[in-house]
This record gives sequence, structure tokens and C-alpha cells, in this order.
Amino acid sequence: MLYSDHKNKYVNYRSEEFLSDTFFIRSMKEPTEESENFWSEFTKRNPSNIGEFIQAKQILLAIRDDESRMLPDEEVDQLLDRIMDINLGRTNKKRRVVRYWMGVAAGIAACVIAVIMIVQEPGPLTLGQDKILSYVEKNKTINLDDTTVKLIISDQKIIVTEEVEPVIAYDSKEIKLATTEISKAESAEYNQLIVPYGKRSRLTLSDGTKIWVNAGTHLTYPVEFTDTRREIYVSGEVFLDIAHDTDRPFIVKTDNFDIRVLGTKFNVSTYENEINNVVLVSGSVKISQSGKRQDVFLQPNEMFELHEGQSMKKQVNAEYYTSWINGLYIVDNEKLEVVLKRLSKYYGKKIACSPETGQLRCSGKLDLKESLNDILDNLNLKYTSGNNTYKIY
Repeated sequence: MLYSDHKNKYVNYRSEEFLSDTFFIRSMKEPTEESENFWSEFTKRNPSNIGEFIQAKQILLAIRDDESRMLPDEEVDQLLDRIMDINLGRTNKKRRVVRYWMGVAAGIAACVIAVIMIVQEPGPLTLGQDKILSYVEKNKTINLDDTTVKLIISDQKIIVTEEVEPVIAYDSKEIKLATTEISKAESAEYNQLIVPYGKRSRLTLSDGTKIWVNAGTHLTYPVEFTDTRREIYVSGEVFLDIAHDTDRPFIVKTDNFDIRVLGTKFNVSTYENEINNVVLVSGSVKISQSGKRQDVFLQPNEMFELHEGQSMKKQVNAEYYTSWINGLYIVDNEKLEVVLKRLSKYYGKKIACSPETGQLRCSGKLDLKESLNDILDNLNLKYTSGNNTYKIY
């Protein structure tokens, strides 16, 4: 094959290296069937640098080869200086590469877009720049202690269900929940799904992405994604099976970090006042934190953990963190207080124990299809219950 020598060449490339590569440039600007097949196979392998590939591809496609309208060197330098003042920490090499592509841009507007795409996109956008986070900020009145699952379609239409685990699906024309079907024409730009403690939900988005939503979770997402990117907001816990789309990266935004993928399976837990984590099952993801220059890339069975501003990456058994979608909770030498807090959310009951009891360790597999009483009995715990509260002693 003509391009066989390139097979493993690009797996560690950053965006500026793609933009310096003759084969990549020619493939993007003058694609052939063979080069398209090569890059299609590259993206299907979902390498850890897939985000860098997308950025380089976007900047090339955004710039027309119109040498006659090059910016003067002085204007290019001034523009770069203004952008670099905002985006600190980028290397001189990247500056030279971006400067070249700005030089062949059609005009100042194209230059600004292109440079921001390659220099600024890896980091989370600030609230003022980000549409979905602005929407979330304006609609923060969420009651997770309610007993009903709420799907907020618009200010005028809210669907409420008592189901323990309602299934919701978006297709090309309608929003479906049980026997209810709503035309997308009745929907606002963004929908909200609020799953209280004691309930779960399963959601299929308009692109085919499947989301398992755990108890105590708030999701915000557009009824239809744009042609260039897919973004949702999560507070709580979800498991995602992302529909693969090379041209539209999928971004999960949380209060503390962003997760960027193309097509993969992973779990996200971002409960307030708890350790936040991302656990990867398959594919790869890139995690960006505001104020952090270095992105974190995960491979399968790795976890990114964030606690009190400190982050770390470590090897884990992903099944332990995702088994809840199958009605199981796998515990491996975990503190009892952690187990009880998770059970409290899942069953929607308050569970109290003494600090000493909470430090006890336990291991095993809990069947979440059983009642909370049965779970506590299986853990050999003594307890009293009443008024929606369990007291362990």
C-alpha cells in the first residue's frame, strides 16, 4: 500500500506537527480515495492524540489557499502576540506553524478563528464564552430530593414521571418517553433531565449516543447537535456510549473539567462535595481543566480523579465503576461510609452511621435489584429504619 510507511508515524503527533507534515496537508487539501481510507483507519483506531488530529484538520479546512490575500507580517505578529498573551505556555514551534497558516489565510477573521481553534480549544471555555454553561448557570434551581424524574422540554412543557428508570429517546422528529411523544418543534434549544435520588434513567440522544443516568444527576443537552461539535453538561453520574463521529467531537462539560472524545465508552462521576472521577472502558478521552496547561489522556481501565483541586491518574478495574448500569455494585476493600453514601443515593434513603462504623472495610458484589433492607442484611449490618432514614449501629 502506498501509505503503509505512515501507519504508525502519526500516533504521537501534536497539531503543529500535523500542520508541518506534507502528506497530511496534501491529504486534507487534495484528498484521494487512498488517503481518505488511510485517515479513516487512523481515526477508527482512536489514538490518544485524536484531538490534535481534529484541530489540525479543522484549521486546514478553515483556511483557503489564497496567497494573494496574505496578511502583512506585522499584522500577523501583532495578532499572534494578542492571542499568546491569553494562551500562555505554548511552544515557539507551535507559534511558527500557526503563523505560517495565518499567513496564507484569506483575511483577519479567518486568522482569528484558525488560531483560536488550534491554540485555545484544548482548554475549557470560560462561562462567558460557553453557551451551554451559560444556560446551566441561568437554570440552576434543581431539586434532587424530589421523587419524580423530570424532563424539561421548554418553559411551557415539563414531563414528570414516577417510573423508577424511565427510557427517553430522541429521533429525527420526536422526543419519546414511555407512551408520550412530543414533536421537537415544541422544544427549546436545550432540554434538561433531572433524575432524583432513588431513580435512574436511560437516554438516547439525537446522534445515537446512549447515556445511563444514575440517581441524583442533572443533565443538560441540545435537542439537536450542531454540524461541528456535540456538547452536554453533567452534574452527578452517567455512563456514556458515544456514537462515533469523526467530524463532530463529543464534549462532556462538568463544573470542574471537560472531557473530549469521538466515540468511546466511559463513566463520569461529578457529585458535589465528593471526589470527581472519569473511568474509561474503551477508546480514549482527553480531560481538560481550567487553569491547567497539561491535558490528561486516558486509556481503557484508567481513571482520572479530582479531589480538592488535586488530580491524579491511575489504573483501575473499570467494571467496578460501571457495574451499576447492570444493577450491580462491586465493592473491593471499600470503606463502609463510602458504600452507604452510594446506596443512599441509589435508593433515595438517608443512611447514618457512627464515624467508627464508617471506617470498616467491605468487599463483595451487591445486587441493586434487591431491596435496601436485603442489601444491609447481606452486609451483616444491624440497623433501625423509619421516616425514610436508616441508622446503622
